[in-house]
Amino acid sequence: AFDAADTAAFGKTVVVSPGTYFIGSHMTFENPVKFEGTITMPDAQRLACTRNYNLDTYAAAFGTELLGFKKALQALFYFTDHVSLDLNGRRVELTEPINVAALTGLTSFGQRRLLAHGQLTVTPGAAWATQTATSVATYAPAQPNTLTGVLNIAAIPVGARISGTGVGREVYVTSKNIGANTLQLSQPLWGGAGTRSYTFQRYQYMLDFSGFTDFNKFEITGIEFLCNNQSNAVNLPLGGKLFRFADCTFNSAKDRAITSTGQGCQGMSIESCQFQS
Repeated sequence: AFDAADTAAFGKTVVVSPGTYFIGSHMTFENPVKFEGTITMPDAQRLACTRNYNLDTYAAAFGTELLGFKKALQALFYFTDHVSLDLNGRRVELTEPINVAALTGLTSFGQRRLLAHGQLTVTPGAAWATQTATSVATYAPAQPNTLTGVLNIAAIPVGARISGTGVGREVYVTSKNIGANTLQLSQPLWGGAGTRSYTFQRYQYMLDFSGFTDFNKFEITGIEFLCNNQSNAVNLPLGGKLFRFADCTFNSAKDRAITSTGQGCQGMSIESCQFQS
């Protein structure tokens, strides 16, 4: 019925009548669409509104700004009619971190995309709590980016910052091999060989891109991140180039405004942004 209405519209607006409708597959509207009713979709299925692609449309479609934002962000990576998602100056309250790679089902992306014009704020809750683990591991300069013999490795989250004797300021876990009891690190340690205790802290981020191994040319413009001392703002991808922030405000980040746990900060640009504690 949705497809038939869209096919018959010929440039006119499709109106989704009041009610709640389940759509079990990907859905694309080639004509403008107005949602008086709402829809539900499985997490992996996408809604593409090609003629009015913005947060207002998706919030109306899914009934809330948060779910609308997630589904609109998901669609941003899958159709080429638009390269930017406009939040229309609206405020979106996040109840938990958004894992962008899991949301999109992708681990690499190389086309320019833009998120613009709105406010993201944190609703306090347990989802923003820092994951902390302690362990004993062995470091050898011959393997400068590896910890071996890691105890309690299953409890150590990928993306955690490492602290302890001989650890530099910003060293993160980029991957782990539970069978081999090894951790791969973003940077070598400077403390030399030895077996010692380490602490691992995995911070939570409003927008977390760390699930991407290769991610390029993403831009965030005119977004205010209200972290409310509960969360952090953006975690960059493990690899990629040309991530850009412009005219953004980062307010009261708990630990970090922007973090690079790997090499995703290569060519990063920060223009006319405010960082407020």
